[in-house]
Amino acid sequence: MIYRESGSILLYLAEKYNELVPPENDTKNRVQCINWLLWASSGLSVQCKLFGFYYKYCPHRLPYCITRYENEVRRLLGVLETQLAKHQKHWVLGDQFSIADLAIWPWIYALHENYDNCIQDVFGELKEFPLVKEYYTRCMSRPASRRALDVTRFID
Repeated sequence: MIYRESGSILLYLAEKYNELVPPENDTKNRVQCINWLLWASSGLSVQCKLFGFYYKYCPHRLPYCITRYENEVRRLLGVLETQLAKHQKHWVLGDQFSIADLAIWPWIYALHENYDNCIQDVFGELKEFPLVKEYYTRCMSRPASRRALDVTRFID
C-alpha cells in the first residue's frame, strides 16, 4: 500500500506546485507521465522490494523466491530499457524530468546500495540494459538527487 501512496503523494505535490508533471492541456504527455508513475509505484517498487527482501534480508535462503523476483526485476528493467530506446532522450518521458523519474531511479539506487550491491553480482552492472545504466547515471548526477540521498542517509 505504501508504494501506491508514494505515487499519490508525488502526483499531489506535482499538481499543487505545477512542477514535474506535464500540464493538463498536454494530455498525451500527462497520461504517459501518470502511466509511468503508476508502473513505478505498483510494479517496479514492489518487485525490487521483494527481490531485496529475499536476496538480502530473508533469514533463510529461498532460492526459488530469489530467482523469481530477480527475473521479474530483470523483466521490468527491460521494459524501462525499451522505453528509453523509443525516444533516445534523457528521461522516461523524453526531455522532461518528471515525477515518473522520481518514482523510478530510487529503486535502481536500491539495487546498487541497499541490497548488497546486487546490481553487480546479480544484474552484471546493467550491461544488458545500457540505456537504463546511462539513465541512472544521469539521475544520480542531478544535484537534487544527491541532496535527497543526503537527507535520507540516516533513515532506515
